[in-house]
Amino acid sequence: MLRSSVTLEPSAPRPGEDVVVRMRLQTRRGVVITDPGQLAGVRAAAQLSGDGFEPVDVPLRDDGEGPDDRAGDVLYGASVKVPESATGALRLTGAIAAPGVVGDRRPYDTRVSSGAALVTAGVTLEGHGVHPGGSVAGKLVARNNDSRPHTLRLGLADQSTAAALRISPATVSVAPGAQEPVPFTVSFGAGAPAGDAGGRITVTDRTDGGREVGAAFLTVTVTPAPTWWDRWWWAVIGGAGLLLALAAVVAIRVWYGGVRGSLQGLVLELCRGGAALDELEVRTPRTKKFWFAVEDPSSDRPGLQLRNKRAARVYRLRRKGDGLRLRGPGGKEQTVSRGAPARLEHDLELAVRGGSRADRDSAGRTRTGPGRRPGTAAGSRGTAGLFGGRVGRGGAAASGGVNGRGRRGAPANGTGRPAGTSGPGGPGGSGGSGGSGGASGSSGYDSAF
Repeated sequence: MLRSSVTLEPSAPRPGEDVVVRMRLQTRRGVVITDPGQLAGVRAAAQLSGDGFEPVDVPLRDDGEGPDDRAGDVLYGASVKVPESATGALRLTGAIAAPGVVGDRRPYDTRVSSGAALVTAGVTLEGHGVHPGGSVAGKLVARNNDSRPHTLRLGLADQSTAAALRISPATVSVAPGAQEPVPFTVSFGAGAPAGDAGGRITVTDRTDGGREVGAAFLTVTVTPAPTWWDRWWWAVIGGAGLLLALAAVVAIRVWYGGVRGSLQGLVLELCRGGAALDELEVRTPRTKKFWFAVEDPSSDRPGLQLRNKRAARVYRLRRKGDGLRLRGPGGKEQTVSRGAPARLEHDLELAVRGGSRADRDSAGRTRTGPGRRPGTAAGSRGTAGLFGGRVGRGGAAASGGVNGRGRRGAPANGTGRPAGTSGPGGPGGSGGSGGSGGASGSSGYDSAF
């Protein structure tokens, strides 16, 4: 069902005066129709009737011509002259017709004026959007041309009960000769339907028998109340972004702290008198404490061995701040600077080199200790350990050193002399039990390089 709402400007015309008729359509729930596509086939018209003249048909138009402000906005307009013979009451009736549509007729009642109007009123709205349960502000500007005060009443017409509109204040007193702007508010009920609110605001003069002196269409759009997400999405997204940033910072700090605090990649080098004897690399990822032992510390060829913390005579290396701390088997702790030797028992020293592979390779290329061939890594074992499986001309394989560790300089031919030296049989002869003589060991050694 469609409903019409009409206004007349001016609201109390004089006989023979041109007036503007406006009409707009709304649904039964009080929502204004603004889509012309919904009104295909609808015809809108108005009729002016009253005392002293025959009814006058008023064709309405929505083409943007004449008094119609804009084409296609479903706000119809037309101009008509009040007959000269009009003497009293006036009624403007809006009518609509369309196939399958039930229309209605809404009258607008007023009276002709015989002279200048005693009171005139204009209504404007300062807000044009509202949520259900909210309100919009407006302003009433009234002019009292009379010599006595007039009481004006603000009202709402052509409303649906679903909108539950209220206007406050309901009455306004205007002093003689005064023109005063009076603020008011229009409140919408919690069940107000979404869309352009229908109806109009009316101003009637109670001092002059309730004659209407001003009117205006409601120009307010009701939108659904914002959800919690609509109100706080920016805070949620901002907070989530901040949390992600903080999590990233924490993760980076944890990762950096773990990497920075780890001993992984450090190389421990055992030395005596400046000569490198053995080395041991920390390979466990993200380890912060490393236990090791010095094997045969009083011998000519001591070595480094990985141990657990419960082993006997174990050393512990750990980080403290930006430095390193080394605790010996007796519990005494000392600071170890990277690259600088720390004194151990039996005139031994421990040097710690940087953890990157580039540091280790650089150190291996540039440092050469006694008993180590140039170009070999620091602490490399002797050739007997590397080439113990090589067969000399005598046909017997040389053993791999003492206790299977293959230290440099250990006899490998059972003669007490290093492998590859001549035995009693002369060059190339037999060199004692278990080894080969002659130069075959030397030949194998040199071919490895």
